[in-house]
Amino acid sequence: MGIKELAAKVAAAHPEIAAPQINKVLRTALTALAEELGSAADGPLKLSPLGNFQVMTKPVKGEEGGESKRRIILKLAKAKDAESKAERSGKKAPGAERSAARAEKKAARQAGKAATKAATKAAAKAAKPA
Repeated sequence: MGIKELAAKVAAAHPEIAAPQINKVLRTALTALAEELGSAADGPLKLSPLGNFQVMTKPVKGEEGGESKRRIILKLAKAKDAESKAERSGKKAPGAERSAARAEKKAARQAGKAATKAATKAAAKAAKPA
């Protein structure tokens, strides 16, 4: 995927932003990323939205004291899914799902209270002498 394709996707998602501005921002961001990776020391470099970059410099095989190759590997971050994240952590699901679950529990509690109250009244009425 080139910058034009990436810019087209961004333009489709954000029609309020002009295409030339999108191109400038993408070129600036990618240039800054390339400079950062080019000057980074060997080891991991974290960039949370994308993932982790692993920067390595290795000597070329067969040459001693000569050239070395720089290798940069990107391990992509997993796409975050709110529902699966909630399931993994044991927490409640966010937003509307949680509200619906709360309303359901509340309705069940109220129905249980009403049934208990009705049973208590019936038992009291049955216990009264006629």
